[in-house]
Amino acid sequence: YVHDSIKSKFGKDSEIIYPPVDLNEFSLGNKENKIVTIGRFSEEKNLEFGINVMKEIDYEYDIIGNTKTKSNILYYERLESKIKKEKLEKINLLKNIPRNELISTLNKAKVYFHCSRETFGISVIESIAAGCIPIVPDNSAHKETVPFEELRYNENDSTEAKNKIEKAINGEFDSMMKPLQDSIKKFSKEKFQQSFLLIEELTKV
Repeated sequence: YVHDSIKSKFGKDSEIIYPPVDLNEFSLGNKENKIVTIGRFSEEKNLEFGINVMKEIDYEYDIIGNTKTKSNILYYERLESKIKKEKLEKINLLKNIPRNELISTLNKAKVYFHCSRETFGISVIESIAAGCIPIVPDNSAHKETVPFEELRYNENDSTEAKNKIEKAINGEFDSMMKPLQDSIKKFSKEKFQQSFLLIEELTKV
């Protein structure tokens, strides 16, 4: 996705090195019927869409994000107000939580739900490492990180997103977990280090 964007905008070819993901931080434990989204509390993360989808589904839903700026805080407060006004008791906003708590939440969740476009999307890779079934938009870099069309929904199509989340909760995509975990090995920290060792060797020539 990034390669094609660079080609389109600048007419240049490029070699993309994916950012490193520590896949060993996560573990495959007992799963709960719980859905999680990770992304900073910011407009472009489209988190209202996630809330609108999840208010139609009777399962616990955690949105994890940070609030580093004033605009992040204002957006967080807007989401918080929406949840309270609509009495969505199973939707939780978790802001600025410690890393170990984020990992624990992913390890327990059955489904990871992403709401926005991404140039890569490290949280999607981390969720797969933690054994979550990812449900993501059918656009941007999600086609690389989630290479199975069944797990991608048309952008902002709440009905399709809801149906795929429910199928994931009900175990209809469980057979995809092994190939998903195989597919993310190329994003590992070790692969990233190998890429730079290769660059170092090439520059010696």
